[in-house]
Amino acid sequence: MIDIRDIDSIIKLQEKIIAEFGGMPGIINLNLLKSAIQKPFTGLANGREFYPDVIEKAAVLFEAIVNYHAFVDGNKRLATILTTLYLR
Repeated sequence: MIDIRDIDSIIKLQEKIIAEFGGMPGIINLNLLKSAIQKPFTGLANGREFYPDVIEKAAVLFEAIVNYHAFVDGNKRLATILTTLYLR
């Protein structure tokens, strides 16, 4: 199991994906990765979440990883695998 909020775990997962399926390794922007994995869990100061439902969180996680494009290659593959792991 992977903690989807742990940057190091996500980077290691990305490295495994690239090693297994090919592609260019490397991170374009670490801050974009941090933003992408935090986005589903953001909320208001009063404690209310923007995305309270697990399905909404999964969709936002997928969208953010794909569109923020933090890695050189494999962003869609990472988004698919990470979202699947989150929903288990």
